[in-house]
Amino acid sequence: MKKSAVLMVFLSFAFLAPSSGAAPGPVDPIELDTGASVGEAVSNVSPAGRQVITYKRDIPGGSATKLVERTNGKDFSAPVQLTDTTNAEEPEISFTPAGGVYAIWGVASSGAKAQQTYRSPGGDFTPAATVDNCGRFTDSAAGPDGQIAVACSRVTATTPPNSYGFSRVDALGPLTVSDSIIAPVYDNFIQPEIDWGADGTIVITGRFRNTTTNPPPANETTLVRYDIRNTANTLVSAGVISFATEPNEIFTGGTAVLDDGTIAVAVGGNAGARAFIRPPGAASAFTPQDLGAEAARGIQADDAQNLHVAIQNQGPPRVQWSRVRPPGGSFGTPVPIPLAGAGDPYLVDFDVAGDGTEYVIIRADDGTWVTSHSPGEVSFTTPKKIGGVTEGSPTGAVTPDNDLLISWVETPAPGDQRLYAGGFDSGKPPAVTVGSFPTKLHPGTEGSFSATAIDSMGVRATGWDFGDGTTALGDDATHTFPEAGRYEVKYIATDRAGNRAGESRTVEVFRTFAKKGVRITAIASPAMKVTARIAASKKALRRKPLATRNVKKPKERQVLRLKPKRGRLGKARAFRLRVRVTGTTAAGKVLSRSGSVKIRK
Repeated sequence: MKKSAVLMVFLSFAFLAPSSGAAPGPVDPIELDTGASVGEAVSNVSPAGRQVITYKRDIPGGSATKLVERTNGKDFSAPVQLTDTTNAEEPEISFTPAGGVYAIWGVASSGAKAQQTYRSPGGDFTPAATVDNCGRFTDSAAGPDGQIAVACSRVTATTPPNSYGFSRVDALGPLTVSDSIIAPVYDNFIQPEIDWGADGTIVITGRFRNTTTNPPPANETTLVRYDIRNTANTLVSAGVISFATEPNEIFTGGTAVLDDGTIAVAVGGNAGARAFIRPPGAASAFTPQDLGAEAARGIQADDAQNLHVAIQNQGPPRVQWSRVRPPGGSFGTPVPIPLAGAGDPYLVDFDVAGDGTEYVIIRADDGTWVTSHSPGEVSFTTPKKIGGVTEGSPTGAVTPDNDLLISWVETPAPGDQRLYAGGFDSGKPPAVTVGSFPTKLHPGTEGSFSATAIDSMGVRATGWDFGDGTTALGDDATHTFPEAGRYEVKYIATDRAGNRAGESRTVEVFRTFAKKGVRITAIASPAMKVTARIAASKKALRRKPLATRNVKKPKERQVLRLKPKRGRLGKARAFRLRVRVTGTTAAGKVLSRSGSVKIRK
């Protein structure tokens, strides 16, 4: 017979510190598709963190536009085909707050109409359908309450034939564009852009040649126009932001709408890079702020409503910077963006994370490089290579965890094109959730351990260190400790950039009984006479106890040991012994307390 040992359980809960020197860096790339013709990869990330990559893929008889996606850094889905239209442009993707997805894309064929599809939360994409009065160039945006809006180029039946239009619906579904924003002109490369702010402000911008004669005049004028609408779809304001007449040029560098309705439009050209800022209010006007370079691109806001923009001089040599404007202020000192790689490297994408981290994707003759600039740092990091030589330009999209998803296509050999998903990790370690983590066990008893790790860029490996020289790979494991003792057990997760996190707890492995029998401590108030019994069942406590001990002298604290004869316990097996202690006061009052102890083989 063995006694119940005095058990003191010590628990410690502590997340493992991230790996030393955790900093933004490349993640392991994942090959998503391969074939004779794969291309035009575009990265998208929803506000909830769903990662969506669209790309083109040759199919028998033509080409198709496909989509893959994932959540929480898990495996990407099997490809979903959006359309088999050969000349489809890259889809413009919008995400509703409820989890719906809307996609629209133009078609680069004479007289062809744009196409659209959508997917309700938990559903499948609808078959691709045409969008009346939409042509090659499209853009879309989702509203704060699940609305959908599009802007697209149009080809009218008039002469001149080219314009662009706008339409919106109040819920996820198909759209039809019926109205033109501008009177038709001769410019079949109008590429409108649409943005929808958190306060309901909608802004449509378009750059177009204001040419109404054929052939065009010797000195054509290019306009950058804006149209502003509110949540009720009422036109608030419209007009020309800026213009240039040949031989001068003007180009747009993106539009951003802040949470309060402030609108920022970046432009570049012969007049230099400028940001036109319009405060909220129907009577407000755009005011230019000089950015000090030739071109501007990628203007966007972080969560603190700072505006970020990349500016550059085309060179040679190419020189580029980023600038940040705090709410209500002016753009600060330019921060140089370093270039890297062979040949003539150049900036192909500029993205801003919610925390204000800036990411720059650089395309060079020897591959794709990325550099980042965190808030408070004086300079960008040294560019790091993330992939090989690309077909087309890699594209990025920022996750809610402030990581950068990047997709690109490489051609390792003629006729062998491969789609990759990779990225740049912000340095944040994986988020760990513990399922089963026992903190007390017996020698020889199997314990079940489970935990999960989530990282937006994916998890490279997970595993367990049981503190006794043994380890196990994966999220789920079982382990048996042969000897009693205290063991520091760790679950460790490593993301695809090498950052580590986990959880550590002390597991107490103890023996239940010793040879001296069952040790019982009874505390009584007032002093009592004590009778203690142990038996194999509650019923046997009264009729057939295995051992009984009586202490007739009243005490406030009694320590008793009960040891049944070995023959009465039977063969070695695991079972519970029932314990009952009865105390009787001098006045004859009787109190009882019961419990149980576990016997192991």
